[in-house]
Amino acid sequence: LGLTPGTTYRATFLSVGWDDVPVRRDITFGSAAGSRAIEQNTYGNNRGIRIDHTFTATADTHPVTLTPATDATFHLYALALGVEGDVPLTYADWKQVEFGTRAFDRGLADEQDDPDGDDIPNFLEYALRLDPGVSDPSSFGLPESIVLPGAVEARRFTLPYQPNSGDIVYRIRHSTDLITWTDAYRLNLATGVSSQLPGVNGATDSAAQTLTVTITDPGLFGPSSFWALTVEKP
Repeated sequence: LGLTPGTTYRATFLSVGWDDVPVRRDITFGSAAGSRAIEQNTYGNNRGIRIDHTFTATADTHPVTLTPATDATFHLYALALGVEGDVPLTYADWKQVEFGTRAFDRGLADEQDDPDGDDIPNFLEYALRLDPGVSDPSSFGLPESIVLPGAVEARRFTLPYQPNSGDIVYRIRHSTDLITWTDAYRLNLATGVSSQLPGVNGATDSAAQTLTVTITDPGLFGPSSFWALTVEKP
């Protein structure tokens, strides 16, 4: 009760696997927005399972019916409801989409795994919106030389980012000796708080899903100047 017609919501159902393989518990989740068949034991006994259902309310209620394929039951541990867009994306969401039933396979879907062999671990693929199944180059490279209004010479990094994430910290770091590193720019998506050195300005474009960091301090581009991108959890 209490839904606002025209508003898009996300309902999240949380459960765990209940039986050992090969026992199945096939359940169909159905509503006016469509239906989806779920096998509760997909990931094994006592392994967590999460089902997200996104819908646009047409009334103040939105019934969801769970129909078992046999006489099996579905064990619901928790139910959450939020307005879509208010629920932040996490690495767990991303790997569920990218790896499906293999989302809990070690050596494949963990944050430091590199299944496509391109030397970009999964968490970085997630942060830069890359495909973990395709070997592709990093989105972080040499900065572009630009001229700002007033004939100000500057350098600019442009990279993809996850605008709806709630578990990524982006850090663009600078060093002159590859030993001591300083955060030139830092953005914590969990809090929305950013920080930067003087002469550095960061900006996000959620529509284009890009993060730009502009450096106007010429001292940051001396003869010995090194840059690195780090992404991590808050």
